[in-house]
Amino acid sequence: ALYFKVDEENEDEFRQLDLPRFTYLRKGEEASLGYRLAPDEVFQHPGMMRPWLQSAWEAAIRADEAKPPSKRKRVKG
Repeated sequence: ALYFKVDEENEDEFRQLDLPRFTYLRKGEEASLGYRLAPDEVFQHPGMMRPWLQSAWEAAIRADEAKPPSKRKRVKG
């Protein structure tokens, strides 16, 4: 399965297609992260992959930029 990063700005795109969140068990309870399942269309029509990847990439950048500088993972330069 392929999951894309989501946030407040792009999650509606995934919700409209009823794509589930990534979930896992943590201490016996279901937990979810900020990722949603990729739509089937990206596998059936590879040209459709780019806009979904771009949206996920931008969500990841926003998440990184929201962190304190000492916790950022992006390399600048």
